[in-house]
Amino acid sequence: MATFRRRPLSEVLGPRGYVRGPFGSALVRGELQDHGIPVYEQQHAITGTREFRYFSDERKLKELSRFQVRPNDLIVSCSGTVGSISVIQPDDPLGIISQALLILRPRTDLVLPEFLFYFLSTREGKHAITQASHGSVQVNIAPRGVVEQIEMPVPSLTEQHAIVDTLGAFDAKIDLNHRMSQILESMARALFKSWFVDFDPVRAKAEGRDLGIPRHLSSLFPAALVDSELGPIPEGWHIEALGSHVTVERGVSYGGAGLGSGDLPMHNLNSVYEGGGYKDGGIKFYAGEYRPRHVAQPGDLIVANTEQGHHRLLIGYAAIVPSRYPNGLFSHHLYRVQALDESPLSSEYLCWLLNSDVMHETVSGYANGTTVNMLPIAGLQRPPVCVPPEDLIRAFTSFVKEIRLRSEVAFRSGITLAAFRDRLLPGLLSGALVVGEVLGQSGGEL
Repeated sequence: MATFRRRPLSEVLGPRGYVRGPFGSALVRGELQDHGIPVYEQQHAITGTREFRYFSDERKLKELSRFQVRPNDLIVSCSGTVGSISVIQPDDPLGIISQALLILRPRTDLVLPEFLFYFLSTREGKHAITQASHGSVQVNIAPRGVVEQIEMPVPSLTEQHAIVDTLGAFDAKIDLNHRMSQILESMARALFKSWFVDFDPVRAKAEGRDLGIPRHLSSLFPAALVDSELGPIPEGWHIEALGSHVTVERGVSYGGAGLGSGDLPMHNLNSVYEGGGYKDGGIKFYAGEYRPRHVAQPGDLIVANTEQGHHRLLIGYAAIVPSRYPNGLFSHHLYRVQALDESPLSSEYLCWLLNSDVMHETVSGYANGTTVNMLPIAGLQRPPVCVPPEDLIRAFTSFVKEIRLRSEVAFRSGITLAAFRDRLLPGLLSGALVVGEVLGQSGGEL
């Protein structure tokens, strides 16, 4: 056990190590373009993603060159959601930061960028950033002089490398689990599109080509397409109203009094990703009154029925409640869609159907409203759908269920690893724990 020497950020950052984003008219939205030099926004610090909405040009880059990011810079959210951090990697584009960001540029002869990142991710680091922030309506990070007073442990670079490598191994495994879930989801999306939108097996069979699927599945597809009100569909498949196959239930209407004070999970509008899929970060908790029909079980299909504005980025998209929420509710901003007992459709099939481009365009087209867009229940009852044979739906459902279970295992593994990493983080960075002890606790397996 050791106690690492502590230094203020004024020593760790150096003379040009603190760069606050350009203020006022230095970088205004009207000057931005849809290509060119990328502009880093707050979301890039919060999520770590590198997808850009706005771009500048070479002239503006030259004018604002001191706001350009470099490899190993830390970009920090300094307005609103203060303290979220991301490290600029060598392969990240060298864009400029917006007003809502701050660059911290450590002296690499004293502190590894990743070590500073991990420190600012600890409870102590987050608290220090919060204490260095001010504002009642819009919270903003304090001026440089205040931030530079924050002290952090600074072990030797050798010790920092060992600590960063250990924590990085946890993060790499967490990222691997996340990417595995994304790959599995893309497989399910591609399969649905091939079988039920593009009808690839039917077209292949009609042309005498190999379908590329097992014989028992090949036999479930006809060898011809026929005309219908929805365009060409496989021979023998039927067009029926979606409402003849499903029931639609609106969730519980809640007031502020019961929200956030209970321990009963409540799936809500923020539980569905734009484009479909379940979003864990949006879960809320509820302690108010509800009826049995408002209870959501694992495997239930929920659909967003509300959206601010009319871009239809969320409304009409669907998600399946994961098994990690064995008991919960769903809010009035969601519908629960359930297949009737006599219907061949399943929740898995319905989820991918509603999230397909063509079906989403149809369903979301029923939405109406002025400021807030609302999807009436009719939007999930009236649309005509092509109904495949029950055996084919059963085969697809079995495949997708297996994918969903594997994805949930990867998710739970990531949560466990993240919790273990977060418990170790303060001890490693303070010197209270050493790397060898950590590897012993993890069994050497990350």
